[in-house]
Amino acid sequence: MRRRVAHPREWLLNLARFELDEIDHEKMIGMIIPCDAARLCSVLKHDWLEHQVIRPLRSERDMWLTLDGDSPLPSMVSNFHEWVSETKRFSEAALEGFSPKQLVNQSPLSQLSEDLRELISDRVHQAYLDSGVVQPLVKELDEAIELANEASKLLGQAWGSRDPEERLRAIDGFDVAVTRMRDTLRKFPRGVVL
Repeated sequence: MRRRVAHPREWLLNLARFELDEIDHEKMIGMIIPCDAARLCSVLKHDWLEHQVIRPLRSERDMWLTLDGDSPLPSMVSNFHEWVSETKRFSEAALEGFSPKQLVNQSPLSQLSEDLRELISDRVHQAYLDSGVVQPLVKELDEAIELANEASKLLGQAWGSRDPEERLRAIDGFDVAVTRMRDTLRKFPRGVVL
């Protein structure tokens, strides 16, 4: 028996009317549609935090404790604010960046009339916002960013200290803060939220 295939316009109108409760989330688990927000999240989490901050921080920690108070601050700490600025930009753009509304302007949906694309885009985006998937992650990331910023400042202040215990507390505090930031970034979707 041949299955009826819905006309694209019929499918899209149904999509514009859908309710999140009607989605079979179990079937969608393996579906990942890449987006720029997910790629940037991956860069921040993997390339920057894991490889340029956390690993060197943990591997060089003991050596840092033996340095005298006049040695320069490691570049991962002195340049931390630049990457934090990028992470803040990611946080500010995340809500839009993971929205499925971006799919409406991609082929084959891009061939629909502008009015229909706008209707679908608005409905899909509102359903996405109502799902509340990304909003708590953005809030959690903003808190983690603040914690990491404070920890990097404390490490900068403690770096010149001749007291190894003070430096140790600052290094450990920085480690905890950047690990929290990385762990929060891990919670973000790996693609457009469906």
